[in-house]
Amino acid sequence: MVTEQTNRGQNDTNAQIITIDNGRIYKPRNLLNGISEIQQFYVIESKGQNIPAEFLTLDRTLDFFKIGLKSGFHEGVALILLFPFFHFYLFPFVFQKLDFFTHIIFGSIPYLVLIINTAICSYISRYYVGNESLLWPFLTIPPD
Repeated sequence: MVTEQTNRGQNDTNAQIITIDNGRIYKPRNLLNGISEIQQFYVIESKGQNIPAEFLTLDRTLDFFKIGLKSGFHEGVALILLFPFFHFYLFPFVFQKLDFFTHIIFGSIPYLVLIINTAICSYISRYYVGNESLLWPFLTIPPD
């Protein structure tokens, strides 16, 4: 039994893979870095290790929040700038005679950023392995 445990080495699911050295933990800078970090948490949880609730500190939680907020802000700015350009300039003055299909295609271009962010959120949702009890206090209404 002892030799079996020593032969596992790096493939042991009980090995510590959560880093606790604050010097090595970097802050995700953009959406792609945030998704990569979520994928790493998925690998840790799928190997059978539980990530303690205290592992994701308030600072790192706010980093993820800032990334999502910045992504949503850029999505809104792109929608606000592209929608009037297409619907109030291109359609009436440049594309005066369009068939229905082309009108639908060009009309959906301002919503492209929204569609891409929705696809990214759907992609990230497959990495959820965690415990639902962490979310339960936020989803329930406290009794009077």
